[in-house]
Amino acid sequence: MSSIQIRKFQDGDAESVREIFTLGMNEHLPSSFMHILKQPVTQMLLFCTFCGLLMSSKSFLLPILAVTLLLAGARQMIVYIFSSYIDASMKNDLKDIGEAYLKQKDSCFWVAESDGRVVGTVACLPAESAPECLELKRMSVRRSHRGMGIAKALCRTVAEFTCDRGYPAVILYTSMVAKDAQKLYEHMGYTKIREFVLPEFFAKIINFTLLEKYRDEDAESVKDVFTWGMSEHVPSSFTHMLKQPLTQMLLVCTFCGLMTSSKSFLLPILAVTLLLAGARQMVVYMFNSYIDVSLKKDLNDIGEAYLKQKDSCFWVAESDGRVVGTVACLPAESAPECLELKRMSVRRSHRGMGIAKALCRTVAEFTRDRGYPAVILYTSVVQTDAQKLYEHMGYKKIREFVVPEFFAKIMNFTLFEYRLDVRGDEKRD
Repeated sequence: MSSIQIRKFQDGDAESVREIFTLGMNEHLPSSFMHILKQPVTQMLLFCTFCGLLMSSKSFLLPILAVTLLLAGARQMIVYIFSSYIDASMKNDLKDIGEAYLKQKDSCFWVAESDGRVVGTVACLPAESAPECLELKRMSVRRSHRGMGIAKALCRTVAEFTCDRGYPAVILYTSMVAKDAQKLYEHMGYTKIREFVLPEFFAKIINFTLLEKYRDEDAESVKDVFTWGMSEHVPSSFTHMLKQPLTQMLLVCTFCGLMTSSKSFLLPILAVTLLLAGARQMVVYMFNSYIDVSLKKDLNDIGEAYLKQKDSCFWVAESDGRVVGTVACLPAESAPECLELKRMSVRRSHRGMGIAKALCRTVAEFTRDRGYPAVILYTSVVQTDAQKLYEHMGYKKIREFVVPEFFAKIMNFTLFEYRLDVRGDEKRD
């Protein structure tokens, strides 16, 4: 048996590493397809389709053809999901392995070499979900070199690196279809501590990369998502203003007063039109002022405002290489014992896909991991969709108050404060 050498990644290994990763991921296609076929909802769909078409057509040919097409479609869906994940990985850490692992603190990437050929890979870096641990990633061994103890050697390399860096533990994630990997990790002393279903299945299908930490190159996209999201509230805020008794009384008094004094409809109609135009411009000005202030403050340097501060973070949701959603959190000024969810926004074109829910869960998990008891957030009276989302995610409204600015008081622009008890949420889970 040829000797195996475990060494640090070198730039010349890049293509071999990507090839091993791609082949390793594609090996899970058959087992993932079988897993789908074993699900009750899949079996019920196939059974109902077959029986329904059999009864309606009085023929076996149509239902058999329909079930065959459904099976083919299901397999293509699995292929698409895995291909999307592979493509996303190639654009992220595997695009520049040296930058992603070798130049980062407490991170490393190793390859296993046999006869001058890379036959296995593994990496580790500080875990996002548990900063006190390192996370094992990108474990893969060529099929032709399995059973030689390479995977075990790679596992030991990560364990030794973790120990040398003073971390107490290594964590990793694997799927239920990766049976051999589960056996390996359990043999190496790993203990299963949690299992969970991947969130937002449809979002995965459309190549929604579930949540990455903000990077400097995301800055313009984040500002664009925030600006468009805030600007969308102008029409509903204007309508809210028109519903206020003070606004209605002003319009009626203006119309009636000018009608009585001028004996003409033209002047009062013109005056009311100008008042409405002025009111709308006031709403636009209020939102533009808030957007400008935000872009000059935390959104001017997101890395400094969130990523370099204690117990703070900023995430983006990416689809097809494009930032489509954002969320952040940091210790709340009004309640230092809680974290505050901020900058939640999803592009209109990507709503209804579960992205906002996934962003909310990410903040809740981050809060729980940091040992805080709750998340708080603020939203406005006109953001009815946001209110429904937060209440669906378990947030409770604990306070409402009018924004102190002059224009906001005129509009009776109310803010709601919501709170999510993550410890109580953990008990329910």
